[in-house]
Amino acid sequence: MRVINPDVYNLDDAIAVLKAYKERNCPAKMEFNGEWLTTEMSEDEIYEAVTSYTKDGYQEMLEQKAKEYERQQEEHKARISELTEQWIKWGEENLSANVQEDWKKCVPIRLNDLYQGWELNCFKEIFDAYKGNKSKEEIKEIMDKQGHSGMSHHLECSIVYNFLDKDLGEYLNKV
Repeated sequence: MRVINPDVYNLDDAIAVLKAYKERNCPAKMEFNGEWLTTEMSEDEIYEAVTSYTKDGYQEMLEQKAKEYERQQEEHKARISELTEQWIKWGEENLSANVQEDWKKCVPIRLNDLYQGWELNCFKEIFDAYKGNKSKEEIKEIMDKQGHSGMSHHLECSIVYNFLDKDLGEYLNKV
């Protein structure tokens, strides 16, 4: 059996390559996503090897996940008004008076974005550590454990810079 190394990036393309070899009566195998696939395998066997689902089962699972995602999005949207009130109240109780207007503008934007306000929770965790007299290094460790992407990291640093401590925001953004 010939080992092939086609330039494929999705499972359906891998299946098409194997099918073409099979049609030419040329037994072949290839590695895809850590699994060895062969021309002797059916489409469902290939899907099961890579995804643990048959092709139809995989499509059904994707549809269920999409529906669940939509449900979660709708639930979050329904709560934005309530969450906005809660976060603005938290800001009034905890943040300096000179940042209140900006906080009131920031909160609904953060709640309506891709992260759905996750960075507000991260900021609160950093705020609590800061008010608990944690060192910059300890706060950096907290932020590192929050799991930020590059974009959310810079966003979080900006929130810290604008609403808590400029020096800390700069420090977190540099390290």
